[in-house]
Amino acid sequence: MSNANYIEKNRIPIKFHVLDGSVDEGLVYLGLHAARHEGSESVRDLLLGSERYLSIVFTDRPTKLVNRDCLVMVTVAAEQLPADPAVSGGQPHAVTVHLPNDLRVDGTLFFMLPSHRARVKDYLNLPEPFVELHRDNEICLVNKHHIFYVEEKS
Repeated sequence: MSNANYIEKNRIPIKFHVLDGSVDEGLVYLGLHAARHEGSESVRDLLLGSERYLSIVFTDRPTKLVNRDCLVMVTVAAEQLPADPAVSGGQPHAVTVHLPNDLRVDGTLFFMLPSHRARVKDYLNLPEPFVELHRDNEICLVNKHHIFYVEEKS
């Protein structure tokens, strides 16, 4: 029996940190076609979308509907997140991001801004609610509302 309402989706594993300090791993389902750009929907698109509650699926327990505003950080394997054209070729900035529950994350921010506004401070003050912090083989999408402070490394 086939389901006429079935929409094929990509299953992407994520790790997520929430405000209470808990960390969990699950799957998010993303569309094969993004609404605002060429290619598949990405975790970035999901976090920047209009839906406040995100479905995170687990193989061994019920699905959680997580309030996006309560997400401190979402981590995804680098190969699962297509390059953001807005930062491709951007200058690297090594930083440590300080978050709730003594969470400190070292990584690199990449961004391209006009030379008169190309500081880390300028990037952090852009209106997008999440920043991409690159670490080895993963990308951390960090909720700017929960960043206590950022230290720039020399």
